[in-house]
Amino acid sequence: MSIKGRTSWGKRLAGEDPVTGLTPSGLSNRALHTLVKQERGQASEYPCSHADKTCSSGRTDWACISRLYLNVDDFMALCRSHHLRYDMTPERAERAAATHLGDVYTPEHRANISAGVKASMTPEVRARMSEASRNRTPEQLARNAAATAAGRARNPQGLANGGLAASHMRWHVKRGIVNPECSLCVVRQPGP
Repeated sequence: MSIKGRTSWGKRLAGEDPVTGLTPSGLSNRALHTLVKQERGQASEYPCSHADKTCSSGRTDWACISRLYLNVDDFMALCRSHHLRYDMTPERAERAAATHLGDVYTPEHRANISAGVKASMTPEVRARMSEASRNRTPEQLARNAAATAAGRARNPQGLANGGLAASHMRWHVKRGIVNPECSLCVVRQPGP
């Protein structure tokens, strides 16, 4: 249960009854996974059931095949990447989005937050921050400059494309995949 008295969306989606916490097999989700491990061993002892070139090289998990958590034979070993994709069906994503709304702030509440932040920035606080900024040692300035240069060297596309470049490295470069729709995967042909 969450603080607000609602079951978290993860448990509601995992086939557990929100009141009893039991799956249709009469066991909790955790108890059923423990039973699978006892009877079939660790999932890491098995290859990914959906093995292909997009498999993550890390651990494998026991994933429920029917999503009903019926018995120990209702599980297959999947790598973490395939497990996440297998579990997040469009219907499940829609239910998750509907139950996890996040914080909803009214305009008045936002104004109060803004006023609180502005009030905390007293002239004394501003003066201390300015003083600290002016009194940096040459070693601190050199360390900051070196860190900035190293970051730019790791990300030649620039800071504006940082998220795009990181995603490209993770999903395409490290896996040896060329996606024609990715602007960073497009190989520039040498000119005539």
